[in-house]
Amino acid sequence: MTPLRTLVIGFGAVGQVFAWHLRDGGAQVTLAVRSPQKLPRALTLHRLDLRGRTRTESFLVDDVCASAEQLRERAFDQIYVTVPSDALKDPWFRSLPPCWGDATVVSMLPGVDDQHALRELGIAGERQVQGLINFVSFDARLLGKTEGTAYWLPPLGSCPFSGVAERALPVVDALNRGGLPAMRSAGAFRLAPFFTAALLAHVASLERAGWSLDALLEPVRLARSADAARQAMALTARKLGPAPAMARLLAAWPVLQLALRAARRFAPFPFERYLEAHFTKVGAQTRFLLGQLVDDAKTVGLPHDALHSLTQPAAPRSP
Repeated sequence: MTPLRTLVIGFGAVGQVFAWHLRDGGAQVTLAVRSPQKLPRALTLHRLDLRGRTRTESFLVDDVCASAEQLRERAFDQIYVTVPSDALKDPWFRSLPPCWGDATVVSMLPGVDDQHALRELGIAGERQVQGLINFVSFDARLLGKTEGTAYWLPPLGSCPFSGVAERALPVVDALNRGGLPAMRSAGAFRLAPFFTAALLAHVASLERAGWSLDALLEPVRLARSADAARQAMALTARKLGPAPAMARLLAAWPVLQLALRAARRFAPFPFERYLEAHFTKVGAQTRFLLGQLVDDAKTVGLPHDALHSLTQPAAPRSP
C-alpha cells in the first residue's frame, strides 16, 4: 500500500509528538518550518509514564520544506497545523495553503476564529478536521535532559477530532496506528474554543501571579480568574452557542482549585515550572487571543472588565 503522505506545519513540542506517532504508524512525514537549518538531524522524544520515568525515542522525518515553492513539488493526504494562532497572520504561513491541494487540514489551532481564518485562506470547512490536544509536551531540558522534547499521554484519554467522517476517520486511524490515542468526536469543534477561552484567562492570571500556583489559588485572585473565564466563554458562546458542560466547569473556581492542586500533586513532571516555561514561550498567542476577546466584547457591549484587567501590565511583585 502507498504510505499516507502527511505534512506537519510548525515543529514545536506539539508538532513533534504528532510527527513521531504518524511516522511510527507508517506514514511519510514532511515538516514545513521557517528555519530548517535549526533542526537537528535526528529528533528525540522522551515519553513519560505515570511515575515520571522516561522512554527515549529518536527518529528521522522523511523531508523538510521551508517554502511554498518546495511544497508545490509534493502532494499530501493530511496536513497538521500546529502553529500558534497569531502565526495565521504571518506572510510565511499565508503563502502555504495554495500548495495544499485537496488534503485534509487537521487544525490544532485553539482560537474561536481560527477555523474561519483558514476558510479565508481557501480551506473549505468540509476539508477541516478540528483536534483538541489531550497530552502535555515541553522542552526536555525541564527534566534535566540535554536535548529533545518530553511528553506525557494521560491514561484513559484520547485526542478528539471533529469533522466529516471521510476526513476525520483517516486522521484518527493514522494516529491510533502510531500509538497516539485518538477518536472521532462531534464535540471537538465546539469544545476547543471554549476550553481555550477559559484557559487564556487562567494562564494570564497565573502570569500576573508570578507563575505561582499558591498565589493564584488565593481566593480573591482565583475568583477573579474565574470571572475572566466566564466572560471569555460568554463571548465564545455568542458565536458558537451555549458552552458545553465540561467547559463551564473550567470557570467554576472550586473545580479549578481542586484540579490545580491535583495536577501539581500527581503530574509526573514539575507542573508549575512547565506552566511557566510553556506559556511564556507561547505568550504572544495568549496576548493575541485575549486582545481579540476584549475587542469583541467592546464591539458587542458584553462585560469584559475582568478580561480587560488581564491585558494590563501587572503590578511589580514585592521583593
